[in-house]
Amino acid sequence: MPYALLANVPLLVTGDTASPAVLAATSLLFVIFPLSTSYAIVRHGMFDIEVIVKRTTTYALLTSTLLGGYFAIAAVIRWFAAQLGLQGSEWENALVTAVIAVAFVPLRDVLTRTVDRLFSRVPYDFRAVVARVTSSAQASIDVNSLKAEFLNIIDETLAPRFVYILTRDREGDSLSAVGPNAVWGDAPVPELRIRADDDLLRRAGGSSESDYEPGSGGTSPLSMLAAVVRHYRVPLRLGEEVLGLLVLGPRRSDKEYAAEDRELLAATRLPLAAAMKTASLVEDRLFKDRVEQDLKRAREVQEAMLPGVLPKVAGYQFSASSVPCYEASGDYYDCLALADGRLALTIADVAGKGFAAALATAMLKSCLYNQAQADPGVAPTLGALNRLLVSVTRHAQVKSYTTCTYALLDAESHELEYACAGHFPPLHWQAKTEQVVEYEPSGGFPLGVRAGTRYQGKCLKLDPGDVLVFYTDGVTEAQSPLLGLHAEPDYYESARLSEALKRAAHLPTADILVALQQDLEAFVAGGEQTDDVTLLVVKRESGG
Repeated sequence: MPYALLANVPLLVTGDTASPAVLAATSLLFVIFPLSTSYAIVRHGMFDIEVIVKRTTTYALLTSTLLGGYFAIAAVIRWFAAQLGLQGSEWENALVTAVIAVAFVPLRDVLTRTVDRLFSRVPYDFRAVVARVTSSAQASIDVNSLKAEFLNIIDETLAPRFVYILTRDREGDSLSAVGPNAVWGDAPVPELRIRADDDLLRRAGGSSESDYEPGSGGTSPLSMLAAVVRHYRVPLRLGEEVLGLLVLGPRRSDKEYAAEDRELLAATRLPLAAAMKTASLVEDRLFKDRVEQDLKRAREVQEAMLPGVLPKVAGYQFSASSVPCYEASGDYYDCLALADGRLALTIADVAGKGFAAALATAMLKSCLYNQAQADPGVAPTLGALNRLLVSVTRHAQVKSYTTCTYALLDAESHELEYACAGHFPPLHWQAKTEQVVEYEPSGGFPLGVRAGTRYQGKCLKLDPGDVLVFYTDGVTEAQSPLLGLHAEPDYYESARLSEALKRAAHLPTADILVALQQDLEAFVAGGEQTDDVTLLVVKRESGG
């Protein structure tokens, strides 16, 4: 670069041998060299033509300005030196060189910004850009690819310093620029999230036009948008619905957006908003379909965990049903024939509903079957189940627990030993007294609540004709929509279940089960089911 010669300019200007011809030749060299170098670079395709033109103009102006400054400063210094009688001193050259060196960088930056402003306006075909955005919006149903194409078009056309595409989250309480292609450029806030009640957002959402906001560059308790420097906001609206917000920073050239630019943003926001709405609906539909498929598979797995056929034991009848509140249930029951001839009866209710509860139920069944092979006793089995669930949920953010009643039935002695882990004991219809006995809960905390919980069993005797009903709280906590119209209680409760059992106890277990279900359905009177409903009925036959 010829700028290395700048240090010699003071010598040419102040030296005794300087001549007009030498000065003219030197000045011409400083102007011609950048132009000739730029021509060579462009000819060989080394850089973009627009960049070359802007840089060539910048340095040509810079060279000319600096040369003029050199001559002016040197002349002033020579005049002062002559007045002081110091003409020809070495300090003249050093002083001129120092002044020019200090002025070089600031002057270059000012001229660069000036030239950038002059060359920043790139003409574009308004209709072609709108057609391109519309065509892209119609061709894509993927939100991320749609955003990427739109950002590419805006960058080519308007060259902003940064762009945010804020979209409403699933909860609808905020707009956020999170995810692929939501933020582009030198964004002042990497992941911008704005509350739905944000004052600046309401102002933008209430207008169909682009909105200029000077910004403060600092934080504000009233609006996160205040942290974004000077920008334009363009609401993405369909009718009265605000789907998102387009936030554009200043142009890279620092030149203001022209009226045509604002019209372009207003014209392209509608196809973008419409495409985002369509893509969102498709995404929601696909998401819902995936969830439904996952829940369907979970339900199939859960149904496979429940006993398909209850065991046949001489002198006894068994019937059971489980009706989930959602596609997958947290209720579980089982009847497992043990190697010693006894029967293990289990009914459990995992806190919560849906897929997570079904997974916990699967773990419960696996542990139960493993424990049955080792030690099926009431206390050891509930202890093992408790240890499993405590260890599984130890590091979980949301703790879960399971209520369970586990019992061992000896069909020869007709004795039943049971223990409850936060669950209801079975209702016992005694044929001799024709009364239903509601036993006090026996056991301890629900499974998964406290490590080291000890469970104790209780025993009862089944006489001929006796009936046991195991149930979950989906039965007793079923609600009646007729509250206030009749004297019926708000909840079904165990007392009503006992009355229904009294009326049907003389029937086979299958009919008892149907009678209990019908009484429950009559109580809820077609109301919405709010919990899983599970019943297990055991009856000792009269001749047994």
